[in-house]
Amino acid sequence: MCEQADYCYIKKDIDEDPHISVRELSDTNDLSYGTVHTIITEHLRMKKVCVRWIPHVLTVDQKRERVRYATELLNMFQLHGPKLLSEIVTGDETWFPFSIIPLKRFNRMWVDGQGDRPVVLRPGFQNRKRMFTVFFNYSGPLVVDILPQDILMTATYYVQDVLSHVKSATNEQRPKVSTSRTLLLPDNSGRRHQGVFRKWQIRLKRYIESHGEYFE
Repeated sequence: MCEQADYCYIKKDIDEDPHISVRELSDTNDLSYGTVHTIITEHLRMKKVCVRWIPHVLTVDQKRERVRYATELLNMFQLHGPKLLSEIVTGDETWFPFSIIPLKRFNRMWVDGQGDRPVVLRPGFQNRKRMFTVFFNYSGPLVVDILPQDILMTATYYVQDVLSHVKSATNEQRPKVSTSRTLLLPDNSGRRHQGVFRKWQIRLKRYIESHGEYFE
């Protein structure tokens, strides 16, 4: 049987180390695993979540740009409807490390039941890695670019070596559509069906409502 004092001891331990496990709390306070779990979830009303990684901290100007692009797209969606998705070419890039990244579960921590997930800046990869840039449209992957070893990703490389291939691939796939009408959107996604169209609208509105902040 646990006492009110046990709640205080466990809360104190969690406040000192939010990453502490139920097993560690059980051993430290000489209580069963089930008792500790009940105290945390039912009496303290806490839950354990993973911290949320964010790619980088956005500047004020970057947030404004996100809001501007979101507003522009919403206006275009309102004018053209779901068919606009077939005109969008979207892309993203990411580093693929040669080594195994530690499991995200090691970042799990206890928070209040109604609390949001904390965030932590994604660590930079120090080991060998290669950058992949992928562009696709409503029909699937369009261009996959692998950054050559010892080459830096610069604006010149991106425009001359990546975007030029995207435009060529777009011309080959849709020769009757001028590339000047193609909307290149990094870091977004789109497909042909109505469900995705609605999700785009919701996401773009959230960009605007959050003033350009990251969200999940």
